[in-house]
Amino acid sequence: MCGDDDRRTPGNPGVTAARVAAIAAGALYALPEWPANAPLTLTDFNDLHQWQKGGRVSKQSPITATHPTTGISAPLASIDSTPLPLAGRAPTPPYPVDALGELLGSAAKRLAYYVQAPVGMAAQSLLAVASLAVQGHVNIQKGSIGNSPTTLYCITIAGSGERKSSMDNLAMKPVYEYQAERRAEHESLMAEHKAAEEAHELRYQSIVKKLQRHREKSQAHELRPATSPYRRACRAGARQAKATNAPAYPDGRTHGGRYL
Repeated sequence: MCGDDDRRTPGNPGVTAARVAAIAAGALYALPEWPANAPLTLTDFNDLHQWQKGGRVSKQSPITATHPTTGISAPLASIDSTPLPLAGRAPTPPYPVDALGELLGSAAKRLAYYVQAPVGMAAQSLLAVASLAVQGHVNIQKGSIGNSPTTLYCITIAGSGERKSSMDNLAMKPVYEYQAERRAEHESLMAEHKAAEEAHELRYQSIVKKLQRHREKSQAHELRPATSPYRRACRAGARQAKATNAPAYPDGRTHGGRYL
């Protein structure tokens, strides 16, 4: 722990806080080692470094580490301020295009050759299209977790002009053609659907009208006054009398000179 040395502040809170932090972390703490001519305004390692950097001191001051509970101090090794070289970048391994299988692997190689782009870029475009083609038909069993769709989220990072769009457009060409066929088929199917819907509506209205007329006739028949047995017998006799020229009523009576 590198603490501040608040020499001009009562109680030196920088040293106190450094000791407390070192005890809590189980570490040592260090304070700046002030040269004899260092001004009292300096309080931390950064102040000391900037003051020494200004040319006032040609040699770096040693750093002493102190145990927070025993108070035993020991000098630390000098700090080498020389920048460390950047780690060398390992060569990128070849894209495992053969892992895609014969179908997608061969297509990725040919697509990369045709577009003159890296085979990894071609393989990524084909993987995205393949997931789009099958995600509506199959799911993936993820052990005890359950099922999930075969959706992939792919990002291709490349500079402008490195054929990203050309690669995606060629890989998506069958999908675009399929969508165009479905759109054309949709128009004809919608026309057939509308015609069938209109025919169905006409048949429906015809059935409703017939049902309404049947109900009206049934209601009118129910409201017709009932005929007594005597009148029914008289009407039957009138029909028979008309055919045989006999009295209409059973007792031989007539009604107004006419047979009923």
